[in-house]
Amino acid sequence: MGFLRKQFIYFMIGIILVVVIIFFSGIFDSEQFGLTLTVDPLSSSIQMGQNITIVATIENTVPKKQIYEFHIVYTSTNLSYYNGITKEPLLLPVYNDVNYTIIYLNDTLGPNENAKFPIIVKGYLPLGVSSKRYTVFLEVYVVEDTSKFLSDRKSISLTVTHVPP
Repeated sequence: MGFLRKQFIYFMIGIILVVVIIFFSGIFDSEQFGLTLTVDPLSSSIQMGQNITIVATIENTVPKKQIYEFHIVYTSTNLSYYNGITKEPLLLPVYNDVNYTIIYLNDTLGPNENAKFPIIVKGYLPLGVSSKRYTVFLEVYVVEDTSKFLSDRKSISLTVTHVPP
């Protein structure tokens, strides 16, 4: 009986060590892909029919060139998205029964490089509503061969308000 108890204790210590090593190794850390996303502003108010500009910055923090894909994910068609430089509407979104996704850009960043993307957002309201808050997600993916891995994701809160004349 004493032999089995020692074996069980060694087995449990082994499992605990494996869990601790995996936890502190960063295997499940999303920043392991090396692309970080910053967004300015994270929250804003828009008067109905007007627009704001959001600036998204993607930074490559690893010492290798990386291909990335930048997405805008949202659930409401009451917001319209435009390229902040050309003022042209962004590509048509893909709808997946839950949300809409615009693939804004697919490009490459070298080691320690960054790229800024101004996005113009125009807000509308449903009839009879004086104010509504929307959450939009900005995501950056690392593209490796035929696979994509989420590297960073930020959410922004946009409130559209109706100002009576």
